[in-house]
Amino acid sequence: MSTDQPGLKMRLGLEMRRMAAQHRRLRTLYAALCDVLGGRDDDVPLADAFSRYEEALHAHFSMEERMAFPAMHGLRPDLGPDLEALVREHGRVCDDLVALGRSIEEGGNDLMPKLEAIAAFLDRHEAREEGLVAKVEIPEA
Repeated sequence: MSTDQPGLKMRLGLEMRRMAAQHRRLRTLYAALCDVLGGRDDDVPLADAFSRYEEALHAHFSMEERMAFPAMHGLRPDLGPDLEALVREHGRVCDDLVALGRSIEEGGNDLMPKLEAIAAFLDRHEAREEGLVAKVEIPEA
C-alpha cells in the first residue's frame, strides 16, 4: 500500500540507517551505565554516565519524531495510530528517565532494577518500531 514517492522513500532509507546506528549507540551507552551502576567502572561518575544515556535517548526520540515517523506516515498513512502510540511511549520513557535521574541525584537504592525496567520496555518498543518499518517499502543503501 506504499505510495510512489521515491524522494520520501530515499529519505526514509537514510533515517532508518541512522536509527539503526543510534540503536547500537544506545545499547553501548546502556552497557556503560550498567558498568558504572554495577561498580565495574569507577572512573566515570554515575551522573555523567546517566546524562550521556539520557541525552542520547532524547536525541534519538527527537530524530524519530521529526524525521522517521513522519516519513513512514507519508508512505503508509494507515500506520498513523501505531506511530502515535510509539510517540506516547517515548513520553513514558522520558518520564521514567526523569524519575531515575531524581533517584540518582538523591543517592537512591535499587537503581539497577529501575534501569533494567526502562531497558526492557525499550527493547519491546524497538521491536514494535522494527515491525512497522518492515511494513514500509524502503530502498536499500
